[in-house]
Amino acid sequence: MKWYFGLNEGGTRLDLGDLAKLAVTSAKRFTNLRPHMLYHGNRNAFTQWMEAQGVTVIDVRLSYDASMRKAIQAGWYPAPLEGHWLRTEICNIECEEEFVLYTDIDVVFLKPIDLTSVRPRLFACAPEFDKENWSYFNSGVMVMNIPALRADYLRLRGHIEERFRDPANGAFNDQPVYNALYAGQWDRLDPIYNWKPYWDVNPEAAIFHFHGPKFDTIREIIDGTWNWKHLYGERAGTMVSGHFPLYLAYFKMMLDLTEPGSRLRDMIEGILRDGPAALPAMLETRKLYVPAEDGGPVVPPIIPPAIPLAATPVAPLAAPMAATQAAESPQPAPSMPDGEGAWVAQGIHAWLRADGRSLVFRDGPAEQGPWLAGLRGDAAAWIDPTFLTDPLGRLRAFPSAEQARAACDATLAGQEIPEDSAAEVAWP
Repeated sequence: MKWYFGLNEGGTRLDLGDLAKLAVTSAKRFTNLRPHMLYHGNRNAFTQWMEAQGVTVIDVRLSYDASMRKAIQAGWYPAPLEGHWLRTEICNIECEEEFVLYTDIDVVFLKPIDLTSVRPRLFACAPEFDKENWSYFNSGVMVMNIPALRADYLRLRGHIEERFRDPANGAFNDQPVYNALYAGQWDRLDPIYNWKPYWDVNPEAAIFHFHGPKFDTIREIIDGTWNWKHLYGERAGTMVSGHFPLYLAYFKMMLDLTEPGSRLRDMIEGILRDGPAALPAMLETRKLYVPAEDGGPVVPPIIPPAIPLAATPVAPLAAPMAATQAAESPQPAPSMPDGEGAWVAQGIHAWLRADGRSLVFRDGPAEQGPWLAGLRGDAAAWIDPTFLTDPLGRLRAFPSAEQARAACDATLAGQEIPEDSAAEVAWP
């Protein structure tokens, strides 16, 4: 089976390049996968190393590159994210096999894998943070149906180009776009093929995904120099400190795959050496941000940001499994008022109930477009796709935020949705 991964030139000079080498080394040792690297930029020593390892390096130019360049040149889209989009071109590049494997570069293959029985309608993925929560997938590992994705490529491209035209979308990447566009159409992939460091040590895991904070961040958390107060600080700090023994177990597995004398090997050895002694201090720091009722450390739910990337509605091929991911709010959210039934504006295109049980958001960044409503799960992190759906399993659309909020309030109170709120908007 062919295995694809992607990287741009800038990433070859960072930790990402070291992780990509680690992924290739593990694939060669444990699997029969045929590695193919999607690459954007000038060839260099890194690409030479890849070719020496038997990796087919493919120079890729995105078909929507002009739209992305305009956003980058306008200053609102970060150039380093362009590597995320290389995977979208696999369906136009691959011409021999019907199904291929794609992974992010921060994976480690732990054993031989056989994915010949995985035959998705479009692609198969595993969950994001919670391995039992199939409402939103992680695109770091995908088994792709090449003909099906090629047939739908123009729609995907148009959707991406539309987002690059609006600065309000900010630094979005591929994962929320895939989740939004293909809600209800993706198939489930056994989580052993996308196993995260904070899930447990699993002897059945076949692909370890080093998801979340990377080595430099973990080193700062160990050293006590990590800034827990910045945007990503608390989430990364609690993720690592709350699951640190699991990280160490996987680092021991990774150490044997690193090159002697490499920066990556030195980094892992240092974490294994210094981490255990630093754990008590890490947990004490963690208590300042996640206090436990009994005074002991707790592991909080890992909650993505609160504002969803708007979905493009499509008729699902089967019962819905995915919904819209939360993305960063373009404006600071006001403080939440008291009262379970109160609603709080979240930026400019969403409203959240004060009790966290429902979210209303606009389908699209423009001022026109319908409003969608969804019920949030116990962890206040995910949208339940079975709430307020039409007969095809799609989230209902409402012509105004007020009508969508009224529908949520009525449903949560066990009442019928008011007729004026239930008026649906035709999908574009």
